[in-house]
Amino acid sequence: MRTLDTMNLAMAHPKQLGSLGALVPLTLGACAVALAEGAAPRLAFNSNPLSLFCAAVCIASCGLMIWPRLFGWGWETKYFGVSSAYIGSVALLGVIPCLTLVFYGTAPWPIKACIALTYITLHARWCWRFVLLYRRIHDDPVLCGQLYQEDDDAVYYLQKGDRSLIEKTLKFEQFPSNTFFISAFLLSLAVIPFMSDAKSLFGIPVVQIMLTICALPVSMMGLGLATRGWLVFYHYPGLIKKATGKQVYVDMDTKPPNAQK
Repeated sequence: MRTLDTMNLAMAHPKQLGSLGALVPLTLGACAVALAEGAAPRLAFNSNPLSLFCAAVCIASCGLMIWPRLFGWGWETKYFGVSSAYIGSVALLGVIPCLTLVFYGTAPWPIKACIALTYITLHARWCWRFVLLYRRIHDDPVLCGQLYQEDDDAVYYLQKGDRSLIEKTLKFEQFPSNTFFISAFLLSLAVIPFMSDAKSLFGIPVVQIMLTICALPVSMMGLGLATRGWLVFYHYPGLIKKATGKQVYVDMDTKPPNAQK
């Protein structure tokens, strides 16, 4: 076994990252509860499915603040991959406001359906890019050898290899373009002069309407990175373990032999 506690960053240890990183979904979950409640003030908390879901995220986050330390998580990919869910939680900033518009808004159903379909389509297409990317890597022995390195006793996911593949070899864009971010932000600002009309049409507070627009690229980014994490830390390690019988660990230090410089 490689001495991963020495090779990897101490601050990235799943015991540390799993505990401290839980603050992200805890904070965002609490914000999402406020957004869900604000969009349906007359609806009781226990009758608001969005509020209940966001509250469940907060409760799970509280548990994850102590769980990794209590059970001594190690460098197995299944533990390291929890951080992907933390990153994915940023999608709450866009998805929850959008769902409040669909569930609690007063806009005609064709408008609601169009907005929901746009959100679903953009997110699905963005996440599917990651599926196609890592399928290509997994199916190519040379590329896969830069991502996962097999030793006699274990297989190691190479973080530097992953970064090299994405940034240099395949030049894959992990984030929506700056133009998309700026356009979404400016479009949300364009709602401000028409706040009363927008609130009258959609039947929810203007904050939720603006977040539905400006947080769209943020939401896509979060779910895209979460999809990537699920693939590299769960899906393909599962296939590798099934094929080799070896556990897959995270190696943040080793450079793959064929990585581009």
